[in-house]
Amino acid sequence: MNLQNQSLKQIKILLVENDAEHTNTFLQLAEAQGWIVFTCHGSMDAIRWVKDNNIPDLMVIDKNALPLDGFQTHDYIQSELKISVPVLISCQINATAKKNNKKLLSFINKPFSEKSIVLIKSKLKELGQPTDIEDKDYSLDYLRDLSDGSEEFVLTSLNIFRDSVAVKLMEIKEALAINEFKTVREIAHNIKPSFEMLESTIGSDLCNDIVYKVAEEEISGLVEQLFQLFLTIDAQLQKDIPKFAEA
Repeated sequence: MNLQNQSLKQIKILLVENDAEHTNTFLQLAEAQGWIVFTCHGSMDAIRWVKDNNIPDLMVIDKNALPLDGFQTHDYIQSELKISVPVLISCQINATAKKNNKKLLSFINKPFSEKSIVLIKSKLKELGQPTDIEDKDYSLDYLRDLSDGSEEFVLTSLNIFRDSVAVKLMEIKEALAINEFKTVREIAHNIKPSFEMLESTIGSDLCNDIVYKVAEEEISGLVEQLFQLFLTIDAQLQKDIPKFAEA
């Protein structure tokens, strides 16, 4: 299905998950978005489903699915069925990313939460999801109150947000690549106020989790979510504020 020609509420997701609690949580989150979710308990069920039904808009596959794990399931569908399905590998935020087609394969953390919805929307946007989604991952209320309504001040602040956070996120990824976790935490602490400025609770929470809450092996998944959130906010700002897009 061409994502350009459908509404968000028509999105069809195939969830491959054997844990009932994770499945129920995902179904509840998806229902709130109006998404249609089909569930499979294992990789062979998922492969049969893809062969017998229309291709879903997105697959969310448990990294530890059986008998083929999430990566093997993705590879089988691509190589044997000759079907390209966008996939999110679900894991307990400690998986090491494999080299693969980033357009088709990314990670989503478990347990599923509202942060999962942000990542899914980011993935759908990459694939051509319609831009008329009403949900906003930011607010300009704080900036407008701070500036007494000066749109020039707001635009300047947004440009600083975009440029500075983009640089810092690249620094985070570089530090992560050499396991400099202390540096990663310091940078996350540094950019947290930038997300708070735009009243992005999810962005602020992700930064806070990276700095204070998660173990080193869990940081990679949260960094990916933070990066995807930044891209989503930047895309929304460009759509909503023409002068920002022109800057």
